[in-house]
Amino acid sequence: MSNEEENDERIPEEGASQIHARNMEQLLQSTIAMQSYPDASEAQNVVAGMNSQDAKWLSEAIGGIFSDPSEEMRARMVHVKRLLDTSPASEEKLDVIGELGDQLEEFIQDVDLANDFAKSGGLDLIKICLDRDESQLRSLGCRLASEMAQNNEYGMEQIVKHPSIFGSLLSIVKNEQEESKVRTAAFSAISGAVRDSDVARREFLSKSSAGPQLLMLALKSDIEKLQTKAAFLLQSTAEWPQQQWHEQLLSMGVVTALSDLYKNGERNTGNILHEMTLKSIVMLLNVNKARTVEELKNNQNDMKNTLNEGLEFMEVQHYRDAYQEEWVCACQILELLQTDV
Repeated sequence: MSNEEENDERIPEEGASQIHARNMEQLLQSTIAMQSYPDASEAQNVVAGMNSQDAKWLSEAIGGIFSDPSEEMRARMVHVKRLLDTSPASEEKLDVIGELGDQLEEFIQDVDLANDFAKSGGLDLIKICLDRDESQLRSLGCRLASEMAQNNEYGMEQIVKHPSIFGSLLSIVKNEQEESKVRTAAFSAISGAVRDSDVARREFLSKSSAGPQLLMLALKSDIEKLQTKAAFLLQSTAEWPQQQWHEQLLSMGVVTALSDLYKNGERNTGNILHEMTLKSIVMLLNVNKARTVEELKNNQNDMKNTLNEGLEFMEVQHYRDAYQEEWVCACQILELLQTDV
């Protein structure tokens, strides 16, 4: 998962050589740049010209090169928990927690550190955040859960096996009064957990979790990012061994919901909603062609027009290759509607 970072827009003092580094990549770039100086004394002059904040950070970063990343991560976890002792948290505390949370996300991008995070009280930290009144903290809890589940089966299973994290994530998605970005972040965590873990899938499809109902709720929401993530998850379930749940979705009108999304979704640059909806329909055709075709035929003329409009739109786009998969799916479904009448 990628986090957007704010650019440091401070203007250096005239004639001063500045190093504005906030991560190891920037530090290395600055260090390489320093090597262009002919001798060490001039390099020292560069460091001397840094403002106090940058100099302090550089010193700490260099010291951190030789430290244990697990210990650094745990130290941030302890700090966050201390800041969460009071409720509600002040804006100042929320800012600090947000910065520490971003750092924790970076740490647990490493699978070993993610596993260490789970074993060192990270799951309880996630749950504390999910239960808070502040939306920033609920969002942080969702993001940490999502990062833990990325390409990490152990992380996926820990999210599901925790007594209440998975249930909290489900509740957040179902809560239509919740902020859009928090609901979307919660669904991302659920999707990441269930995509490649059989344990997580079984829980997702269990009667208590009601995965099909959750997916339909997300598809029918008015949150574009949530709709897209739901369609992405659905089209990725073709290889799931528990395919009986697709029959539940068909009974719940999933084909109509997907058709409506394709028809009414906005065509924004970089938006993959249309591609994901058609790929989901094609996936359902492979699971149960007869029933999916029946659902498509209930709205056949409208769907034909919608697909033709989609093809016309894609045909005139400058970067047509970006729509290749959507184009293939649209042609496949349209041909089916024209022949299976």
